[in-house]
Amino acid sequence: MSMVQDIKKMTDAKVLVISNNAFSQTKNNGKTLASLFEYFQPENIAQLYFNPELPDVDRFNKYYQITDLDMLRSLFSRRCRAGRQVQTNEGEKSRICVRRKFVVDMYNKIKNWSCSRLFREIIWALGSWDTPELNSWINEFSPDIIFFCAGDSGFAYDITAKLKNRLKTKFVVYITDDYVLPRRSIDVLWWIRRNRLLRKMRKAVNDSDLFITVSEKMATVYESFLGKESFVVSNLTDSLKTQTAKKQEDRVNFVYAGGLHSNRYKTIHQLAKNIKEFNEKQTTSDRKVFLSIYTNTEPSRAALKRINISGASEYRGSLKKDELIDVLNRSDILVFVESFDRRSIEATRLSLSTKIPEYLSLEKPVLAIGPSNVASMEYLSDVAFCVNDPRDIYASLEALVGDAQLRERIASAASKKYSQYHNTKKLKEEFKKRVQGLIDVC
Repeated sequence: MSMVQDIKKMTDAKVLVISNNAFSQTKNNGKTLASLFEYFQPENIAQLYFNPELPDVDRFNKYYQITDLDMLRSLFSRRCRAGRQVQTNEGEKSRICVRRKFVVDMYNKIKNWSCSRLFREIIWALGSWDTPELNSWINEFSPDIIFFCAGDSGFAYDITAKLKNRLKTKFVVYITDDYVLPRRSIDVLWWIRRNRLLRKMRKAVNDSDLFITVSEKMATVYESFLGKESFVVSNLTDSLKTQTAKKQEDRVNFVYAGGLHSNRYKTIHQLAKNIKEFNEKQTTSDRKVFLSIYTNTEPSRAALKRINISGASEYRGSLKKDELIDVLNRSDILVFVESFDRRSIEATRLSLSTKIPEYLSLEKPVLAIGPSNVASMEYLSDVAFCVNDPRDIYASLEALVGDAQLRERIASAASKKYSQYHNTKKLKEEFKKRVQGLIDVC
């Protein structure tokens, strides 16, 4: 019997996804999670998540949200029940987002401070998340499998372990970023959090029936570090390539569409400075270069000041999925960046960006700027014009803008790699087969 026939038989397993982020069409973690379950029956997927955001994937309709603010309120009043069922209704989404915008903005600014993260763990330890409403919602769904996206929130491991033991389900652990490998840091609070998180992660991985990582590099490192072999599921995406008619312009359009966190905005600043220098040296008949920057999270004032350079680059806000596809297809050269500072390298060296398969699917040349020893740059080394030293950025502009054949060769290599390694139908079917194969389907 073929794999496709096997998959069609496996329709009975119910999967409870536990994660920090909600399913999303545009946000990285949420987009990755939602894409994994595309071939599952929608009624067999439910999600429990912990961030102050709403899902925008209408295909699934079973969502339960518990936030830090819920837990904080529960400490001061027994009447405040932590958590709620949420929907993807657009009207409600707009109302909630406007009402909470200030809170969410402040939350995003301070949530990664070590003292804030430790305080957050204390709140979740003391608060009451285990409510009758949550239990009723879970019992009604009655999951066969818990799929845990293991992040850097210790309380999420505790919640997942408690639910797993109570429900007696099969257990899948999925890790997309590294939070536990040793780093050079004198931040005592970071080490305290890291050691607690490492113990929880080791236990979760050892207790799992299936362990999944996001890159071959992560799989190799984590097998030696955590002592368990993993199944690699790289970020999956359907091709974004369309037949959009590209307008002939008097400039070369570079597009960056991604996050500015982990100091990526500093690398974009370096690129923008070089673009400005490049443009100033062009004659009136030469095509100049312009970098358009899109990101879902509004940049800080400091970041905006660095990435907006007159005549070279401009931040142009966030885009809906259809708008993003159109912009990417109308671009000349796509830009991918990682940061060169030590802390950012340590944080990203095992991760494979969700942006990579999207870029490769477009059959366009990619300019990748970042250190050579992080997983994303290693992955792009044979299909992008890679710059591993900021001092070489100017030369990369000269090469890419001046050599049409070079751009065509890079675009062709990118497309071939997408077809070979990001065949979403095959990989999603294999993922589903492995997950639902954990139970006996009647």
